[in-house]
Amino acid sequence: MYKICFVVHRYAPYQGGSELFIQALAEECVKQGHSVTVYTNQHKGNLNGVNVTSDHNILLEQFNIIVVHGGNCISQDTVHMNSHIIKSPILYMLILPSTSVSCMTGLKNCEYIGCSTEADWEHVRKFDMLFKAHYIRHSVPNNKLTIGIPNIFRNKYNIPYNKKMLLSCGGYWQHKGMIELANIVNIIDRQDIILVLTGYNDDQLSRPQDSDKVKTFLIEDKEDIAHAMADMDLYIMNSTEEGYGLVLIETMLNKKPWISRNIAGAIKMKDYGLLYETQEELQNYLINLDNTINSIDIEKGYTYAMNNHLTQHTVADILKLIT
Repeated sequence: MYKICFVVHRYAPYQGGSELFIQALAEECVKQGHSVTVYTNQHKGNLNGVNVTSDHNILLEQFNIIVVHGGNCISQDTVHMNSHIIKSPILYMLILPSTSVSCMTGLKNCEYIGCSTEADWEHVRKFDMLFKAHYIRHSVPNNKLTIGIPNIFRNKYNIPYNKKMLLSCGGYWQHKGMIELANIVNIIDRQDIILVLTGYNDDQLSRPQDSDKVKTFLIEDKEDIAHAMADMDLYIMNSTEEGYGLVLIETMLNKKPWISRNIAGAIKMKDYGLLYETQEELQNYLINLDNTINSIDIEKGYTYAMNNHLTQHTVADILKLIT
């Protein structure tokens, strides 16, 4: 049995890709018989066998490994700025690599650096840290929070069955590009499509207006999102930045096609979807929607995701560093 500490800016039941990713890792480690602590700035107490705390003194305990997910947030930066006095080995998982003082301090003092995108590897090469870099996969759990059931979402949210459903999920943040995506859908000459957008926050500046072809929802229930994926015809990731893009893995596990801006994990997984660099390219993909969907091998993507990007794969990558 190992003693493992995960560090993230906030923890379940709060929503978000990082929150759900770390929750899945923590609970998988508990399932495998390990003692797990999560150090975070925002939480609602212990959950499913995981000790969750905001007490920074926990970092002075001896762990087999402390896994820090990203930086530039209070919890992670507490570890980075004190990494020279923390006795436990630290794995710093790069998320949107930063040159801030705290992140560079963490990069210098950690024992291991976790890389998953080309931007991560470029970062460690730039600062001559390749000698302690390791490939740590991003992943999602293979359960009801990821795999949806067809027809539930369309029935619950009144999405017509005679429309091809385009989907984009996440928070209503500017970098998600949802307003730009909605504008494209509204102007193209297709009446057989409907764009469904979901978010867990209501930022009116980044949330598009509803129209005949665009429907926006505030949804915090992750199972509802999984059901939406089971009902969609195409997933679109129009973000200008992402830590990885876990939603593309979820898409493949639901045996659905995806297109994405040429960023983050989408670049690594380019053989299993379609990439674009400009909004004009995105528009052309949607104008020629049938060809776009038919050109993507969903069985190939499903097999890839099942063999490489489940939660237990990431846990195995982390445990290798301990052993």
